[in-house]
Amino acid sequence: MIELVIVIIIIGIIGAIAMARYGDFACRAKAKAELANVRLIFDAASQYEAVNCSLPRDGFTNQYPPDFQGYLDEGVFKRKTPGGGRYDWNGPAAWAHKPSVSIKFPSGTSAATLDVYQQLEAIADDGVANKGWIRVSGRAITFLY
Repeated sequence: MIELVIVIIIIGIIGAIAMARYGDFACRAKAKAELANVRLIFDAASQYEAVNCSLPRDGFTNQYPPDFQGYLDEGVFKRKTPGGGRYDWNGPAAWAHKPSVSIKFPSGTSAATLDVYQQLEAIADDGVANKGWIRVSGRAITFLY
């Protein structure tokens, strides 16, 4: 009987460790998917710029910027992001005159507290919210072009 209890305890400990690692793995996967999508948007903007000698004009959250037609599938802007937000292209006249892509989250969400943001900072930036190429403010994460 004691052996059975010990085996159950060991299985419980292994299960707890596995669940914690799975949650971290899932969050890292979402962060990497976010980065891949942002790079797709930046690549499309670069292609547009090479052809038109200017960057695409500013877009709106959850709307396909018309300048991206022929360069990027519109579903990227219309679907929710892996982290639960919506992409927004900020053209050259937006965000301190630096083109960027923002992921905007629903009202009441603080982007800085999201696990996916913490993973993005760890994977691809300097770990500081207002420095580097990934910035956070309010309910948005912004990637500078």
